[in-house]
Amino acid sequence: MSASAPISWEAASHVLLRLPAILAVSYHVGQGFQKFRMPAISGYLVTGVVSGPYIMALLSENGISDVKFLFRLCLACIAMSAGSEMHLLEIRKTFAAVSALTMSITAFSWIFVFGVMLLLADQLAFMQEMSLQQRLCVASMAGTIMVARSPATAIAVLKEVDGRGPFCSLTLNVVVMKDVVVIILFALNFEGIKFVEKGFDALDESSMHFTVLKAIFSPIFAVLCSIVLGVSWGFALMPILRLEQRAHRNIPAFLFDHRLKCVATLLMAAGCFFMALMAWWEPLLASVTMGLYAANSIDTHRVQADREALELVLHALMPLVNVTFFTLIGASLNLGIIAKTLHIAVCIVLVRLVALMVGAGLGSKVAGCPPTQVQVAWLAYVTQAGVALGLIKSLAEHEPVWGPPFASLMTAVVVCNCLVGPPMFKYAIIKVGEAHRGVGSERPAVEGKTPPGVTP
Repeated sequence: MSASAPISWEAASHVLLRLPAILAVSYHVGQGFQKFRMPAISGYLVTGVVSGPYIMALLSENGISDVKFLFRLCLACIAMSAGSEMHLLEIRKTFAAVSALTMSITAFSWIFVFGVMLLLADQLAFMQEMSLQQRLCVASMAGTIMVARSPATAIAVLKEVDGRGPFCSLTLNVVVMKDVVVIILFALNFEGIKFVEKGFDALDESSMHFTVLKAIFSPIFAVLCSIVLGVSWGFALMPILRLEQRAHRNIPAFLFDHRLKCVATLLMAAGCFFMALMAWWEPLLASVTMGLYAANSIDTHRVQADREALELVLHALMPLVNVTFFTLIGASLNLGIIAKTLHIAVCIVLVRLVALMVGAGLGSKVAGCPPTQVQVAWLAYVTQAGVALGLIKSLAEHEPVWGPPFASLMTAVVVCNCLVGPPMFKYAIIKVGEAHRGVGSERPAVEGKTPPGVTP
C-alpha cells in the first residue's frame, strides 16, 4: 500500500464548496435517466464526467484526489449495504442451488477475464513494462472484479416487473452471495499484489522460507482479522438499531429520532472502515461483515426487527451515498485512457458475457433448474455497479502507478455492463414467466429490501 500524498486543503475546499450544487444536478439527471429505463447511476456518472477536469473542470483532478475521505465513507456504506442484503436464513433454504451457481459463475468469469487480460497485456500501456508475476496479479484482479454483480439494480428490475417466483428468488440470492465472495477474493488478491511488489530480490536463502510462509498466511490473517473486526462493529451497532425495541426503558426521547440513528450508523460504518484501513487489513471486507452480522442477528427472535431497522436506515442513507460516490467516480475518470482502451473494454465485456453463458448454464443444470431457466440464466448476472466500482476505486487509491489507468479501463467495462444488464435481466424474467407487471405495485418495497412477492 502506497503512502498517501499530503492533502491540499485549498483544492479540497473548492471541491466541497461546489459539490452540493453538482450533486443536486446529478440527482435530477439520474432521475431523468430512469424515465428512459436506464439506471440512475449512469446519470450520476455522466454528470461527474461533465463536471470533471476533462470537460467543464468544475472539479479539479487534485481536488478530487484530496477528498478521498468522501470516497471511503461512501465505500463503507456501500459495502455494509451489500452485506446486509445477505439473509442467511433465506439462503439456507436453497443453499445447494445458490452455491452451485455462485461457484460456477465465479470460476468461469474469473478464468475467462483472466485469460483475455493476459492476451491483451501488450496492448495496454500500463501492463507493457510489467513482469510476468505482476501481469498475473493484475489479470487476476480484473477477473475478480468482473465477478461482481449489483444487488441494487437486480432489486430495481424485480420491482419494475414485479418479478416473483423461484427464478427471481434464486437469482437474487446468488447475486448477493457473489458480491460477498468477490470482496473476499479481492482481499486475497490485494494481499498477493502487495507481496509481489516487495519481491524476492532482496532476500537471502535463510529468510526465503519465512517469507514464503508469510506470503501464504499473511492474506489469510488479514482476511480473518477483517472479519472479526466487522463482527465486532456489527455487534456494537445492534443497540443503535434496537432503540425503538427498548422504548419502554428510561431512554431519552430524542434518541429515537430516525435522523440521529442514521448519523450514528454512518459513523459506525466509517469507524469500522477506517480502523481496518489503519490496521492495513481489508476495510471493504470488514464493512461487508458488519452489515452481514447486523442483518443476521444470532437472536432469532429479533432478526426480522433488526433487519428492518437496518434497511430503514440504509434506505435513508444510500440515495445520498450513491449520488455522491458515482458522481465523484465519473469526475475522476481519465477520458483519454478510456478512449484509447475502449476497444479492449468492449472485448472484456463480450468475453465476460460468454463466461456468464457457460458458468450460469452449467450452474443452473447442476442446481436442477428447468430448461427454460437454464437458457436465460446468464442474462440475470450481467449488470455491475456499486461494489465493482468500489473495488476499482479502492485499488486505484493504493496503486498510484498502474491503478488509475487500470481503474479507467475497468470502469468503462462496468459502465457498459450497467447499461446492457438491466434490459437483459428484465427479458429473462419475462421469458421464464415470472413477471407480474402491475401486481402489488401499490406497495413499493424499501430500496435494498426483497420485493414482497419474492420468496425462496
